[in-house]
Amino acid sequence: MIEGHYILITGEENGLTIPEEVCQASNLLIEQDRHEVRVGDQTMIGSHTLDTDASPMTINVIDDQGPFAGEPLRGIFKLDGNQFIVCFSGPGGERPTEFTTADGQALLLHTWERQN
Repeated sequence: MIEGHYILITGEENGLTIPEEVCQASNLLIEQDRHEVRVGDQTMIGSHTLDTDASPMTINVIDDQGPFAGEPLRGIFKLDGNQFIVCFSGPGGERPTEFTTADGQALLLHTWERQN
């Protein structure tokens, strides 16, 4: 469903827009239930589970490597054509209910575009 190689086209962190140069230096590779994410100078490698029956669809992540290694991240996601839009709370936080970080409920909002 979400497997592929993506580039980050827009993002927010704590209500602030991620600078374009950070987006341009970012990519995501998803293979089965594993992911490798590079955002700027940070790399996160780990596993994820999806619930595509939930509304919005949900994603749970545990990274083996990176700033959140070993900490559960709960998120929501949607697919829009070639775009994978994902919104995460901070480590241990409640799952966001909307695709925004402006309300303080979520830490990260990323819009990724599939390249293959």
